[in-house]
Amino acid sequence: MYRELAAASPDAFRPYLAGSLNNQSDRLAVLGRREDALSASTEAVQMYRELMEQHPVFRESLAVSLASLGIRLTELDDHYAALSAEREAVAIYTALFPSDPERYRDSLEQSVTNLVIHLRNLGYSEQQMADELDALSLPDVD
Repeated sequence: MYRELAAASPDAFRPYLAGSLNNQSDRLAVLGRREDALSASTEAVQMYRELMEQHPVFRESLAVSLASLGIRLTELDDHYAALSAEREAVAIYTALFPSDPERYRDSLEQSVTNLVIHLRNLGYSEQQMADELDALSLPDVD
């Protein structure tokens, strides 16, 4: 339904379609339909990228979608692509954090945790992980 509505009135309904695609991705993953889940997640990320170009308010939604994409990619053992998606999510949350630390603290912490998991999946050493995190210039979340 959102596809039809977004086709008729993109400005009004594309954000709802993107959110529905994220939800669909989660549901498909639970059903074990990993490739379909990845497709929905990828489409959501692309849609949020386009929306963000027009309206920066969608940065947070893009970060959420990127984190979800990272999970979908991990489920399909594409750890390098998952790492890339999570790095981008961390970068967005890092940029958003100073504007409202209370709002973004948990999301940033979870995204950094996911990033570390991706690094471990790729066999990074403790030192390599520390170097990676240092390079991100993460804010102090305490």
